[in-house]
Amino acid sequence: MKSVRKKALIAIIIEFFVFSFVGFSLVLMLFHAGILAFPVIAFMWTFWGFNVLTFFIGTEIKFRYKISFAVLNLLLVSLLIAFLINSAESTRNNTVQIVSIAVSIVVALLYLLVSILFVKHYWNPAKNEVLRLLGKNSPEPTAGQAACGLTHCYTDTRTGVLIENMKVYNYKSVKSIEKEGIIFSDGLKIIFQDCINGFKKNYNSFTNVSTCIAERNILVQPPYFQFYLDDMNVKIIFDCKGLFAKKRSIKLFQYFQLKIKSLGYKTFDLT
Repeated sequence: MKSVRKKALIAIIIEFFVFSFVGFSLVLMLFHAGILAFPVIAFMWTFWGFNVLTFFIGTEIKFRYKISFAVLNLLLVSLLIAFLINSAESTRNNTVQIVSIAVSIVVALLYLLVSILFVKHYWNPAKNEVLRLLGKNSPEPTAGQAACGLTHCYTDTRTGVLIENMKVYNYKSVKSIEKEGIIFSDGLKIIFQDCINGFKKNYNSFTNVSTCIAERNILVQPPYFQFYLDDMNVKIIFDCKGLFAKKRSIKLFQYFQLKIKSLGYKTFDLT
């Protein structure tokens, strides 16, 4: 987080002087028509504003949000200037006015959509950082988690028992699925044969589990696959963000299930 803030602070300082110089130069070059430089100025300073936001929340903001808001700001200011110039003319061009209003509505709708996606993605990091800066304490751990004392404590959804060494991965952390097992982005590899042995231990009353490597649950939020190993358990969750997140999570879950099935293994359905 410190490195993110440091990069943001450097960008804030550099962009402040560069954008000020470029903006002032454009206005001087255009002179009486200096107002025409405002869309470009709005476009540039949007990036500066996002760097200021990054500095305060300590979270890197994705470029797609920066460029989306920058382009929308450019369009919005351009439309405003076109509307003002047309209104100032002695004979107004109704076509220009109608087009400006129509495009403004489209831009406003795009603004709303991008803003919703942005807030949904960054609300929690921003809120947590604000609470931290205000000196608010984070929620107290449960009694079981406090007793466990590990970062990978997790409650088993089947038994309700606190597991002391559960490693939880987002589906994006799956680097590859091979015949022998699954490789994650942090280098961990789980072997399917070990998963079969672990599953048998946890479901010792079940028969015909010779190729069953995990349990799965598509009805909970987020859907997941859980693998039982000797030294720890591994859970892969499917928690897409943004528009149609639930639908995309289910599709990825089903694709993952079919991939495992194509390798000749089964998963136990908890639903």
